[in-house]
Amino acid sequence: MLGDELAESLYAMAGFHNVLVHGYQEVDLTIVEDILANHLGDLLRYVEAVRGALRPD
Repeated sequence: MLGDELAESLYAMAGFHNVLVHGYQEVDLTIVEDILANHLGDLLRYVEAVRGALRPD
């Protein structure tokens, strides 16, 4: 369903999700900006992969 590259990128972002949601540490806005600038496409590709998986054949 997901390519290796996309899966690795999403895995790396999962740790940051924990920081945001659970407040494990202070949020670094430069990291947020980097994700939005350089990894938003990864999130959009993930959404498309899920949509494709949910479509009936």
